[in-house]
Amino acid sequence: MRNLFALVIPIIAFFYLNIADLCSGTTHLAIHNAVPSGVVWVRCQSGDEDLNLHKLHPDKWYGFKVRYGGLFTGTLYFCHFYWEDKDISFDVYNLEKTRDWIEINGRYYYCFEHYDWEIREDGFWTRCGHCPKENYAACDWKHMYTWTSPIG
Repeated sequence: MRNLFALVIPIIAFFYLNIADLCSGTTHLAIHNAVPSGVVWVRCQSGDEDLNLHKLHPDKWYGFKVRYGGLFTGTLYFCHFYWEDKDISFDVYNLEKTRDWIEINGRYYYCFEHYDWEIREDGFWTRCGHCPKENYAACDWKHMYTWTSPIG
């Protein structure tokens, strides 16, 4: 029995370390201000990291890297957006949801390496994967949130 235990522990450790290496990685999260006029203020945070308040001018991008925490930990980032008299906050990256395939316009995407958000007058749109600038308009987007009612 002792020999079996001595054999099983290294095998479990080997598979655990390899799975953890395969599952660890970085997702590039980008937020684009597509509102034609006006500045959008963005403040993003995770449970242990505050990325501070950023001023996002029209047609400008703000982005950051999301580092996967490990095999048994989740990764969650939420952002608060302010535009004119409107504001909203929501999860922009939740590993438990984002690591799955999502359907956008009848196509399925795996959101793991690159994740985009676009701020528009009618709300917030998302897409997975990299969208080249020369083909940006043809990329598939999914409408996820509308702006909340005015503050006050």
